[in-house]
Formats: sequence, structure tokens, C-alpha cells
Amino acid sequence: MIKEFTTFFRHMSIFSDAVLIVVSFLVSYYIRNDFTNIYPLAYYAYLIPTFTLIWVGALTYLGLYRSFRTRRILDAFWIILEATVLSFILFSHFLYILKIEDVSRGLVLLSFVIGVTLLTLKKIIMMWGFRYIREKGLNTKNVLLLGTGRRAQTFIDLVQSHPEWGIHIIGLVDENNELVHKVIQGYKVIGTFKDI
Repeated sequence: MIKEFTTFFRHMSIFSDAVLIVVSFLVSYYIRNDFTNIYPLAYYAYLIPTFTLIWVGALTYLGLYRSFRTRRILDAFWIILEATVLSFILFSHFLYILKIEDVSRGLVLLSFVIGVTLLTLKKIIMMWGFRYIREKGLNTKNVLLLGTGRRAQTFIDLVQSHPEWGIHIIGLVDENNELVHKVIQGYKVIGTFKDI
């Protein structure tokens, strides 16, 4: 159930980003057309699918749609920025290879500027929203921690200092039978490796 929801949410995120990219192209067209008349929108319409696919592909390739549970907002911004530069280069090459010369450079550049702004705002709103929800105890992931040593205790400290990650430690498991039912940093050792 959780895996299906995560997959559905990832697909919805990709779809909404694609819509924002199309919107950025259309808004850019109307802004650019107000300054200087360019070809009608129908002339540019065939470029929109390629423009969108290249950008969504770059966002996917660079990892924007992987879990951001433990990442910072700045990480998302850098991925969006890198994907924008990569998409700009790929789209420019696409126009060059197919010898499509009558495309307004201002339109393309403005599309990327508006697109990066919309994508960044969307990601910030989503990440803040999810962090708020996780801090309230919703959308959490239950974790059974293997081991009780220094690394496990460091991980516990890290999870406790970041409630926005939404990670809930349900207990610890260790290879030592003598530690079963002991409490380490507020969490009970609930069994041994064999119990798993």
C-alpha cells in the first residue's frame, strides 16, 4: 500500500511538473509576443512536447523525483538548476540538429527562467508541507534499527534532531541476547537478529 502510494505520488509530481513546464512555455510566448510580434503560437506548438520531455527527463535523471525525506530544500533547488542548464543545452542541440532556425531565442530563454521559478516554488511548497505534516506525526516511516552500538546511537540522535524527516524508530535489534528488553537512548531492544 505504501509503495503504491509513493509510486502514485511520484507520477503525480512528474505530471504536475510537466504541466508547469508547458505553462512556462505558454506564458513566455505571450510575454515575448507583447514586446515584439513573433510567429503565431501554432508555429511553436510542435516544440512544446519535446521541450517538456527533455526537461522532465533531465529532472528525472538528476534525481528530483527520489525521496526528499532527509534532504534540504537547497538540494532540490540545485537539482532543478542543473536540470535547467542540461535541458537548455539539449533543447538548443535539438533545434540545431534539426535546423530549426525561426525559434525566438528570447522565448526559449524566458521559458527556462519562468520554468525554473515555477518548479522551485512548487518544490519548496511541497517540501515545507510534507515537513509540517511529518512534524505533526503523519506520513511517517517506521524503522527497526539493527544494532545498538555507536553508529546506531548516532543515528538515533540524528533522527531525534530532525522530526521533519518523519522517521519513527519502533525498536532495536541486536545480536547479543543479554541486551534484549534493555532501553538504549529511549528505545527498547525488542529482540535478536535471529528473531527477524
